Amino acid sequence: MNINIKTGNCDYKIPAVFPESLDSEITIEIRFPEHIPTGQSRKEVKESIINLIKSELQQFEWLCFGPLWIELTWFLQADDRQESDATGDLDNITKPVLDALSGLDGIMVDDTQIKSIYTRWLAKNSALPEQFLSINIRMLNDETISKDKVHFIQYHGPMCFVIDLNPAVPEELRGIKLFADAKRHQRQTASQMRKTGMDVGLVLIASQKDFHRTRLRNIPADRIYKLA
Repeated sequence: MNINIKTGNCDYKIPAVFPESLDSEITIEIRFPEHIPTGQSRKEVKESIINLIKSELQQFEWLCFGPLWIELTWFLQADDRQESDATGDLDNITKPVLDALSGLDGIMVDDTQIKSIYTRWLAKNSALPEQFLSINIRMLNDETISKDKVHFIQYHGPMCFVIDLNPAVPEELRGIKLFADAKRHQRQTASQMRKTGMDVGLVLIASQKDFHRTRLRNIPADRIYKLA
């Protein structure tokens, strides 16, 4: 089993090779044995796929916090699709794959960023000795952040926002505190306005940078600061 990464308008170090274009993409190709394994070996193949994805994506020095569009294409042997229940079982790998894309070892914060996900099955060309999975990830490269500096500030209940932060710089911490206080006030205002029947979610609350604390399970605890 092996993995290959292709990039469009990005590379391991930067999210936009040509900044004038807002679109970037990453395609992950994973080749696995000629026939889909069954039983315990099938579980091992799943784990190998996930580990391969993580080992490759952790080399990217940046993380996307904005919207993503994901397409999974399975190139499988036709008789395996018809004569085995293995392809049905592979449906269950979609969630683990998305988890492998998340966190500091991945390319996104959490799967709530995904605007659309499309999965399809195609009969592989007979010239291909192996079956393979292609994962195409498209994103807006102006909504990315350096993995070295990414932190999350828990500012209102379970709500957190992502920020580019160097904790060793006191001026940055003071600025973040002021920003967090403003966002907290904004949410409190929205809560009060809802009681009057006004729907102000899109105006006062909706933000690509906000995440619920439970969605940060793949983010190390020392990257999440909780404000009093």
